[in-house]
Parts: sequence; structure tokens; C-alpha cells
Amino acid sequence: NLIWKRFVASQMKSAEFEITEYEIKSDGVIFLARGSVLLFDGYLKIYRNQLRDEDESRLIPNLKVGEVLDLEKLQVEQKFTQPPSRYTEASLIRTLEEKGIGRPSTYATIVSTIQNRDYVIKEEGKFKPTPTGELVVDLLMQSFSDIFDYKYTAKMEEELDKIERGEMDWTEQLRKFYENFSKLLEVAKREMKDVKREVEYTDKICEKCGGRMVIKWGKFGRFLACENYPQCKNTMEIEDEDSGETEICPQCGRKLVIKSGRYGRFYACSGYPECKYTKPINGSKKEMKILEEKCPECGSLLVERIGRYGKFIACSNYPECNYVKKEVINVKCPLDGCDGEIVIRRGKRGRIFYGCSNYPRCNFISWDKPINRKCPKCGSPYLLEKRTKKVVKIYCPNDNCDFEEIGDKNGEK
Repeated sequence: NLIWKRFVASQMKSAEFEITEYEIKSDGVIFLARGSVLLFDGYLKIYRNQLRDEDESRLIPNLKVGEVLDLEKLQVEQKFTQPPSRYTEASLIRTLEEKGIGRPSTYATIVSTIQNRDYVIKEEGKFKPTPTGELVVDLLMQSFSDIFDYKYTAKMEEELDKIERGEMDWTEQLRKFYENFSKLLEVAKREMKDVKREVEYTDKICEKCGGRMVIKWGKFGRFLACENYPQCKNTMEIEDEDSGETEICPQCGRKLVIKSGRYGRFYACSGYPECKYTKPINGSKKEMKILEEKCPECGSLLVERIGRYGKFIACSNYPECNYVKKEVINVKCPLDGCDGEIVIRRGKRGRIFYGCSNYPRCNFISWDKPINRKCPKCGSPYLLEKRTKKVVKIYCPNDNCDFEEIGDKNGEK
């Protein structure tokens, strides 16, 4: 039905509307009604019953001058002008396309870069600028307004296309660009303010030495620091005005503050370092979970945290204790003379591999999962399991042995 209607509608004429404004007089008061009058159905003849409510609300009847209207309902509403919606990934890419900025191959890099450099954060799927991002934009626009103009960027993309087609010499274009850019760069070096050296005094008092707290800029944005630095190294996070209601630390009852770290912003207890409670900003279900198990190195309770590559269990006494519980698969290390266990590890990009718990004393490593089975052909003390979307392959790690078993994803042969 959907395909049929779509096909037939594509062969029909366009609908015709007349944008109309009526003045309706009542007891000396004039009411205005604006909307569209449908003059010709066209393809809407098919879709008429499927028009959305908001589309129907824009349609008004075809009235005549002097016609008397009956009042069916009187409803008073107060409305306020709403600011434009924040960008989502899709709307940002659509805007880049409309303004001729970037190419499809660079859109993903643009979206990831503004987040990795903490220029924006994503809240409910929408980008919200950070103080760092706003500061960077202000400084760059003051010194390089021409370069950051939309038209200039679009023009640059056109010139790159001409260079690719051989219609323009790239060395000449580069020379012209750098002549102007180098002059702007020299002016910026002299006149652009050094925000890392500037300080802004606040009314807050340092709880350690009694000095005034000042606002400084660091790697992860603004923070409060004592004016008596380096004699006093007390620092505090700046409270987020948009954070809404204040959250309380479930461990010690102090207030939670928003901090910025290597992997973005997060909630942390204001009582740090006495209390090291943390949790992500979006999604309280992922907050740090305290376990009943104790750390084998210092005796503190273990906690379940969220890291760059997912959940892991570590000591609650971090950073004094760096213990991280390793995920074991109940397989002994197959190398002779080693009493370690095979544990799950993750590489720099999050890929899982298997290694010995005695690393670096033992350098056993495998990308496929070792299993506790001897090879029936060559007697190897273990076999390897490799899973794909469709099959599970069990094979011998010995290069001179061709033993293997193929089963489905549930392990059945």
C-alpha cells in the first residue's frame, strides 16, 4: 500500500496552496488568523488522511468577506520565542554540506575532533559548547576572522578541487595563502591575549591557607586555584551553572562537582582525595559500584568502574593503590615452568587478546581464546577457539598440526 501510494503520487500534479491572512472583528477587537488555503489537492488526494496534525493545523477554511463566524472554542495561550535547536551530528553535517565546508571524507573527522578537544560535549544527542570551545572561537575570530568566514572556507574547497583537476597551480595558491596568513600570525602572537597567564579573582576563599581563589585555564578548561600558588596548591572545580539540582555523593554526603578528564566530563566528589567517588554525567546506571570483595594488595574494597574500553574492577584506594583485577578464563598458562593463568587483556584500541598473568616474566600471548583441551592429534596441552558471526572454529596452535573442528555459533558441530 505504501509503495503503491508513493508511486501514484509521484505521477500526479503538485498541490496548490494560497497563503492567507484573515482579520476577524469581534466587539471592536481584531483577531488575526494566518494559514494556508488548499486550492488544488494534487498528490495530496492520496495522502489526505495521512497528513500530520501540525500540517492540518496550518490549513484554514476558505472564508468570504463579511461572513459571520460562530465561536466554538476560546483558548488563551502564552508562547515565548524559542532559541534555535542545538546541532546534532546529522544537522551539523547537513549545515557543513549546505555551506560547502569540508567533504564527506572529512565530516567524521570534524565531528570527532570537536569532541576530543573538549570544544563541545554531547547532551541528549545534541552538542553543547564548553567554555573552552567558546574561548577558542572568540580568540580565533578576533585574529583570523577572514579565514574562519564560511565563504572563505567554501572558496578554499573550490580551489582544492581545481588543483585536483589540474586547473590551478598548488604552489602558487599555497604561496598566496601563506603570505597573508603569516602576517595575521605575527599580529596574533603580539596581540592575542594569553589566557593561561591571566587570572580572574573570585569571592571564594581557599580552605587551606585563607587566600583568594582565582579562575585559571588548564588542559581541561577552567578551574579554581589558590592565588598563593606554588606555596599553596589547592584547586577546586568551577560549579556548572547549567547542571541543575546539586547531586550528593552517596559515599560521604558531600556535594558532587563536574570535572573534566582525559575521556571527557564526569561527576566527582568534592571531598577528593579523601573520597574518590566518581560517576559519568549521562547515565547514573553506569556509576561506580562498590563491591564486597577486598583488594589483595592493600585490603581496601574493590569497585566496578567504567573505563575507556568498558567496565573493569579496580581498587577503591586509587591512585595510592593501582590494583586492577584481571579477567581470568580458568585456563593455566601452557608454557613450561609457568604457574600463571590466562587473563583477558585489551590493546590500545580496545581489541581483546589473551596473555599470561605473570607478564612481563611470561610473554605468552594469543589473539584467539585458549581452551582447556589437549589436541587429539599432536598432544598440544591446549587448543584455540576462534569465533566469527556464523561459525566457531577450534584448532591446534601447533603449526605442524592440522587439527580443527568447525561448529555453529552455539558451538554445535
